[in-house]
Amino acid sequence: MNEEKLNTLKEKHSISDVHSVSSLNDYLYNKFQSDPTLETIHLLGEVSNLSVTSKNYMYFDMKDKNSKISCVVFKMPLKQRELVENGKEILIHGKVDYYRGQGRAQIMPFNILPVGEGILATKLRTLKEKLKDEGLFDESKKKKIPFLPNKIGIITSKGSDALKDMVNSIHGKFSNMDIYVYHSAVQGDESAHQLCEGIEFFNVIHPVDVIIMGRGGGSLEDLMSFNDESVARAIYGSAIPVITGIGHREDVSIADYTADIHEITPTAAGKVAVPDKLEIISQSEKFKYQVDAAYRKLVKIKDKEKEIKKKQTEIKMKDKEIISHAMVIEQEKKMSIWYKIVILILLMIILGLIGTVIF
Repeated sequence: MNEEKLNTLKEKHSISDVHSVSSLNDYLYNKFQSDPTLETIHLLGEVSNLSVTSKNYMYFDMKDKNSKISCVVFKMPLKQRELVENGKEILIHGKVDYYRGQGRAQIMPFNILPVGEGILATKLRTLKEKLKDEGLFDESKKKKIPFLPNKIGIITSKGSDALKDMVNSIHGKFSNMDIYVYHSAVQGDESAHQLCEGIEFFNVIHPVDVIIMGRGGGSLEDLMSFNDESVARAIYGSAIPVITGIGHREDVSIADYTADIHEITPTAAGKVAVPDKLEIISQSEKFKYQVDAAYRKLVKIKDKEKEIKKKQTEIKMKDKEIISHAMVIEQEKKMSIWYKIVILILLMIILGLIGTVIF
């Protein structure tokens, strides 16, 4: 905003002074820089919403029961960096800086000292151990996902990117798959109850073959609904297999441990729920070709068998003809002998008669 416009606004509205956003942020920055209390400060709190960039910069929040403040670490010894974990309570020695680009205060640590496990982390660890002891995480109790489901139910927030990602990843592999959505809050006071209602809906009111529960990334506090005991028990008690895709790769909730399949993102959860339709068609065509080839081979074998049987029949017929001919010859031989005997007898009789007449 230029100086001329500011002066015009002052005159128009009879205002003594008008700030631009930049000038206000510059003013606040200078105030932070000139306050000796903010130059060096020790801060106790619990780490939350930790992320590390490709340049190895660390961004996280320090929080207590009532509030939180952002922290950023650009350079620090590895030993100290390793102390920063979600849920861990740490002691920071650093300075309070004001980031003019986004208009917010943040802590820039010089040193980080360990304290112990934070309250929230302790609560989650205790719940996780309890549910594990009860068998809710046992691999032997996980339900199998059907190879080709007819209907898929998704539980997530209405209009969210996570919903779009799950639908797109499912239809990307199987374009005409039936998808039904139960809209639920995924953070806040009512979210855990609504997630449980979604599981009951797809089990009782509108049964499906697979349930996907997902949401995008967020801080540990944002994901607390999926660390709720009631949600874990609802997933475990579901007769329908449940796939979770909650947050990003580094986010693992109690719901993930209880689910029948845990994927690292909503997109991945959608992909694992269905097979690739084109691959199925390709495999079907391949199988059809193999069946056709086997059938043609079988027909050839049958034709060969018929030909062999025909030749065997012909051979048998020829054998019968040969035997019959041999019998005829043998009969003829026998008749020929008898014929000769008869002739001989007749000749002897004739000769005898002739001799009688002469003498």
